[in-house]
Amino acid sequence: MRTYILLIGFIGILFLSACGGQDTFGDYSYSDFQRIEDWDDVNDLGHDDFAFVFVYNRDYFGGLSTGTEMVSEDILKFGAENPMGYTMYRVNQSDVTGIRPSNVQRRDPKVLIVRHGEVVDKFYGALPIFNFLEAHEEDRYIYPALILELEKDAIYEPYTHFNNWRDIRDMARDSSGLVYIYAQDAEGRTEETKAIDDVLLDYIDSEDITFFLGNGHTMIGLVPAEMTPDYPSLHIVENNVIVESFTTVEEIMDFIE
Repeated sequence: MRTYILLIGFIGILFLSACGGQDTFGDYSYSDFQRIEDWDDVNDLGHDDFAFVFVYNRDYFGGLSTGTEMVSEDILKFGAENPMGYTMYRVNQSDVTGIRPSNVQRRDPKVLIVRHGEVVDKFYGALPIFNFLEAHEEDRYIYPALILELEKDAIYEPYTHFNNWRDIRDMARDSSGLVYIYAQDAEGRTEETKAIDDVLLDYIDSEDITFFLGNGHTMIGLVPAEMTPDYPSLHIVENNVIVESFTTVEEIMDFIE
């Protein structure tokens, strides 16, 4: 009987230990970051500067999803050491209360970027999170400015604009299309952009082509490797894939001709 009781006790200790789950990954632990207990608390974030929210799902036994385990060490390190000094918070979907923001999916893991209580950008799944971290290292991520849009030049008004670099991957799921990234800052269009605009837009108006625009100076998010925010470029997109890029005035003109 005594052996039986000891065995039950030992199993109970193992069970309780398992319920705690792994907390430390690399140099940092989940407990190093403030936990958000109610979704409404997100409204209080990002008023002094941008804030990160790492959303994961730790089950009753303390287990994490495979994707969450994959990113944990890197995202915790980023949250603690990011060069901007932005604060990262954490949300466990299993025990957070309140109403989940409508633009936040249930899928985990995810990283939300919050400014003035609003989710202004988000990355769902391990691969997008790794891409976000890599873009940070390469200085290819653009944070939303307080004013996202400059006044558009009148010649651009008839066309659909993108505000997030991520939208480019979604613009032509079933057909081909063109994406034109132009460069316009507070002082107006750059000389390279002016050299392209009239010829390119005349070409677009004369052809039956799916066409979108984006101002590299105001679009937010992760910049694709094929694109540069400060210089005009033209891209052919098919089924969410950039299949060809033209990155100089000469290349764009040759394509039009």
